[in-house]
Amino acid sequence: MKKNRLFFLALFALMAVLSVNAQPIVPFQMVNNSDFTDDEIYVALIGRQNDRAVWMNFKENNVSGAGVYPVNDSYNTMHKTSGDWGYADIFVPLSSIADKTIYIGDISAARIFYAFRSPMYIHFFADGGYAGADLQNPSDPNAGIRWEIIEFSNADNGLWVNTTRVDAFQYPMGVELWGAAGANNSYLKAGDLLSHDEVVAKWQQQLGGDSDFSACLREVITFDNFGAIIEQPTKLQSFKEGGTSQNYYQAYIDAVWDYFSSHTLTCNQGERGVWTGTISNGVLTMTSDFNGGTTAKIYGKPTTQDIIEGKGRLAEGNEDDKALQAQFCGAMTRGVVQLVDHQQDWGNAADFYVNRGYNVYNKYAWFFHQTDVSHNGKTYGFAYDDTFDQSSTLVTSIPQSVRISIGGFKNTQSGEEPETPPVVVPDDPDEPSESGPASGIGTSTSATGVQVRYDYRFNYAAGKLTVTFDVTNKNEFVGLVSELTDVTSGKIYTETATPGIITQVLDGYQPGQTVTVKMKWMFQGGDAFSQEHSYTIPASSAVQESEAVEISLWPNPATSVINIQGAGDNPAYVIYDLTGVPVMAGEGNSISLSSMSKGYYFLQVRDGVYKFLKR
Repeated sequence: MKKNRLFFLALFALMAVLSVNAQPIVPFQMVNNSDFTDDEIYVALIGRQNDRAVWMNFKENNVSGAGVYPVNDSYNTMHKTSGDWGYADIFVPLSSIADKTIYIGDISAARIFYAFRSPMYIHFFADGGYAGADLQNPSDPNAGIRWEIIEFSNADNGLWVNTTRVDAFQYPMGVELWGAAGANNSYLKAGDLLSHDEVVAKWQQQLGGDSDFSACLREVITFDNFGAIIEQPTKLQSFKEGGTSQNYYQAYIDAVWDYFSSHTLTCNQGERGVWTGTISNGVLTMTSDFNGGTTAKIYGKPTTQDIIEGKGRLAEGNEDDKALQAQFCGAMTRGVVQLVDHQQDWGNAADFYVNRGYNVYNKYAWFFHQTDVSHNGKTYGFAYDDTFDQSSTLVTSIPQSVRISIGGFKNTQSGEEPETPPVVVPDDPDEPSESGPASGIGTSTSATGVQVRYDYRFNYAAGKLTVTFDVTNKNEFVGLVSELTDVTSGKIYTETATPGIITQVLDGYQPGQTVTVKMKWMFQGGDAFSQEHSYTIPASSAVQESEAVEISLWPNPATSVINIQGAGDNPAYVIYDLTGVPVMAGEGNSISLSSMSKGYYFLQVRDGVYKFLKR
């Protein structure tokens, strides 16, 4: 085959931004929508890589993801007072970060810290740990410094990123995530919609006179004199043992324990199924309706502190127990555990934060879940806010870029758009793309943390649309059942004969129509749900027009086999490594990758060049 010179020009241009790591290098662009100048915002990053704690030196970081170093006490060269134990000199002003963009590879369990008008004082330990800020310690060196964090993990199952209000609201933050072609999500957004002053004013209006939650508003920042912060009740002495609000949940807890000692508690826990149980000798024992049942317990009556902090009786026992306790903690936090003897739905958002006379709820969490405060009403208002997908967590299987808005989205609501990310993005990011790719990969995680990895494919021929979903780690499950929902028509199809694979013809669709589907997988130990996948049937699908058909590779990333779609039957291909050296050539639509090492490659077919990742 004749080599395409344009291919090599593109190849070596891309080499600068690619890595052989298992995860792609993702640009995190920071946009300053705040009341502070770039040189008043200090940034640092701490996370984990290869099971060790690391930090990022932004002065060395570049498109290859460089500048990552192990955490140890040799970096404690900064001092606040004479004789203190020293602090890591890792914060740099936003103004010194080139293009306000950092490039992140395979870093997980990470936090990007933002401190305003002063760097934070974080101490590194020799064993790789670190001591952060303690909002309740007036002698903490960070007392008086305003700070915020963005949390993320760039992991095997995609990029996860979120804003958080688990500790406090100190300053508005926003995050946007773009997925590359074939990703399960092409664009997602989460964060604060109001300015700092508007949030504080709204809190004062709604909760300023509340006998319990008014104490969350605190004037403790001295470095910037910019205004109050709002702390989560978990951080307040008034909600701890011995405080004035120590029994905030007690009457509600007592009512639940009394009622279900003589009645049956039946609740829909979403992907975990319907659970049924009663309280005997103070212990709540519940059993699910899935695959013969899973039994879990809450071993005694929880306290207000257990619910507020997700601890004690709501953090003990085996993994099944803890999963039930997390669901119960979320339901009590939202005030949705009802005193009824028929089935209740703990995931019905319309029931969240409603006064029923006998219940209470965490008004801090309620406040930040209001749709005029947080985008789509999603936020991390407490530890288990991810139950029933209420948190601000964004995830995509194949990440392309991230944009962090320091100051939230207030400045963008008036029509002033922030800078365009350093990659191609959807024309209208507030509206999801109507049509997704014809094939791709995805990852779904159950409430118990079990991951379902899958490939999917749409194919339209002879007037029929065929949809295929194939679980690629099907051997890890017992009793795997696939359930396909045609969201467009409302029809549901179930496959039990071939565990992990479902191929379904969806009749009645014509060229030009958009079809949306989603999956549910049921297995021993839980359920998992896919994202919605949409596909627009090409206006003309005649075979002779194949030159106009877009060529795609699936799955991508791939493990053992990669397929070429849209290039006709048995096309000739060449695969190159990152240096431009051919490593494989042949003909066919399905290519075995078993002899290839993990990493990025380029596939040339029909004078087109396509990047893929071998895992």
